[in-house]
Amino acid sequence: MSSLYWAIRFEIDEQVKTEISKGPISDEAVKIILETKVGEYYENWLAVDYLPPFDLNFETELTATYSDLVTESIESVFEKLPVHDSREKLTRLAALRTTRSSRVDACGLVFAGFGELDVLPCLKSYMIEGMRQRNPPIAREASVMKWRNEKKTSDWERSTATEPGGSRAVGRRV
Repeated sequence: MSSLYWAIRFEIDEQVKTEISKGPISDEAVKIILETKVGEYYENWLAVDYLPPFDLNFETELTATYSDLVTESIESVFEKLPVHDSREKLTRLAALRTTRSSRVDACGLVFAGFGELDVLPCLKSYMIEGMRQRNPPIAREASVMKWRNEKKTSDWERSTATEPGGSRAVGRRV
């Protein structure tokens, strides 16, 4: 949860730095920046649909049950910033983040293994931004397919892996 709070804190800090570069800034201006930024995050998360097993009742119980831990996290992240008027929204953000369906923009995939001539493992990573069934591959998938056809300096396709049972199985080409 604190990762969301740190993201908010970072945006607040950046906006305050921008304002300071223009000239002196009052505590009231910092409070307005904080309330605006927290309000933006709160409204954005409030607009997201619930994950299937959750509802408002669960969200309310979750907020009540973990309010002490969430308050500690808020105090730890926001330190001396004037969060008093935004504390309720920040606390509720923890529950919203847990019970609402957030769209994952991308996921990662990492292939690692030893070829016959490799001293160290070879790593190849990809970010997958989307997948479609029965449709042409998207641009990132095309680069993966291109990689499949490249000539390797190591013997990745013929590498072997030891299974938990101790037998050796031939690695499959990706």
